[in-house]
Order: sequence, then C-alpha cells, then structure tokens
Amino acid sequence: MLNDEQVKNMIYEKSIERFNNNDINEKVLNDVLEYIKNSNNINFLYRIIMNEKSTLFSQIENGISRLEDMVIETKNAEYIYWFAMNVEGANIEKLEDALISLRYSPRYIYEFARDKDESNKEKLTDAIIEFGKARYIYTFARDVKGANIEKLANAIIELGNIEYISYFAENVEGANIEKLQNAIIATKDENCIYNFARDVKGANIEKLEDSIISIGNAGYIYNFAKDVKGANKEKLEDAIIETRDAEFIYIFAKNVEGANIEKLEDAIIETRDAEFIYIFAKNVEGA
Repeated sequence: MLNDEQVKNMIYEKSIERFNNNDINEKVLNDVLEYIKNSNNINFLYRIIMNEKSTLFSQIENGISRLEDMVIETKNAEYIYWFAMNVEGANIEKLEDALISLRYSPRYIYEFARDKDESNKEKLTDAIIEFGKARYIYTFARDVKGANIEKLANAIIELGNIEYISYFAENVEGANIEKLQNAIIATKDENCIYNFARDVKGANIEKLEDSIISIGNAGYIYNFAKDVKGANKEKLEDAIIETRDAEFIYIFAKNVEGANIEKLEDAIIETRDAEFIYIFAKNVEGA
C-alpha cells in the first residue's frame, strides 16, 4: 500500500506530464508549483523560466508571484535576471532588490539595468559602484540608458584604475572630460597621458602636453609631438632639447613634421654624443 508521500509524488508526476504535454488546467498548475516548492528542483524551474510556459501561471491566483518567490529563494542571479526578462507580470522592483541583496556578481546588475527599461537606474548605479569593479562601472555608464554618469565617473576616479578612466572619457557619452583628464594627469603616467591626448575627443591638449613635458621622458615627448593632433611642436621640440637625450633629438628631427632641423642639430652637437651626431648628419634631411 502506498503511503501519503508516494501518492503525492504520483500526483505530481501526472501533473508534470500533463504540463509538459500542454494539457493544462488550474489543478495542474498548482501541482507544478507545489512540486517545485517541495522538491527544490531548480533545473525544472529554470526550464519553465526560459520558455513561454511561465506565462501560463497567470491563469491561477498569485501564480506569477508564487513562481517569482521560488525564483528569488534559489538565490541564483541568473534565474532572477531571466525571470525579469521573460515573464510578463514579473515584479521588477522586487526582483532587482533580490538581485542587489545577493551581492553575487556585478554582471547581472549591469545586464538587468541595461536590458530592463523600467528598472531603477539610480538604485542599480549605487549597487554597481558598491562592487568596486572598474570594468563594470565603465560598461554600466557606457551602455545603460539613464545611468548617473557623474556619479559613475567619480567612482571610477576614486578607484584609480587608469585604463578605465581613459576608456570612460573616450567612450561614455556625457562624461566630464576635464575631471577625468585631471585624474589622468595626477597619476603622472606618461603612457596614459599620451594615450588620453591622442584618443579622447575634447581633451585639453595644451594641459596634457605641459604634463608630459614636466615629467621629462624624452620618448613620450617625441611621441606626443608626432602623434597628437594639435600638439605644440615647437614647445615639445624645446622640451626634447632640454632632456639632452641625443637619440630622441635625432629621432625628433627625422620623424616629426615641421621640426626645426638647425635648432636640433645645434642641440645634438651640444650633447657631444659622437654616435648620434654622426647618425644625425647622415640621415636627417637638411642637416
């Protein structure tokens, strides 16, 4: 003789079979919800979320809400995200609060804000900042319509991630270029200052140029003069001469359009570096 548990399982199995075969009524739907709740069969729950059958639960009282609670109870960020995306009538506020509370991964907070128009962008902005991951702060600002750009910019500056500060300035619409530029200058990282000047539309070339000159790295002074549109080549030429680096005085003269060859020739002679004086004389047109 079957016990009560066995009888219940047989009922569940029959209802699940009918559910899978689209032979559905109110009892079947209630049985399916009870089965998920009692068995904790997460894979079966996921299959429901990922196909159109999840909407069938709107046929019974609180059906969507009950299914939603089960999804939240899994504490699975992916399930919560997909429920919000796929299920008509989902409680977006409740789901985003559940997602934030997990502190599982910034990925699903970012994707939730990006993909769900009615999500609370301010709340999700704060949540993404709390993770302290520069990559996701940047992509959130870049991709999420309605994101608080100023708050996200301040957060990425505070983290001090030079690479993503530059990406932020280059690719985020509405970014405060001057504030991000000042953060880059403060690092005294020649490569990042040079890249910022070369790549970021609206960058203050004169200010970045002065920063490169003050650091005094001959290689980056040369690169700045050669590659940055709007660079003051005369000022950079004076700076390269000040370094007394014979190799880069020669390279500047050879490769920078508009270089003052006579002035650079005098400068390389002053270094008394015989090797590069010879190379200069041999290879620089007009020497």
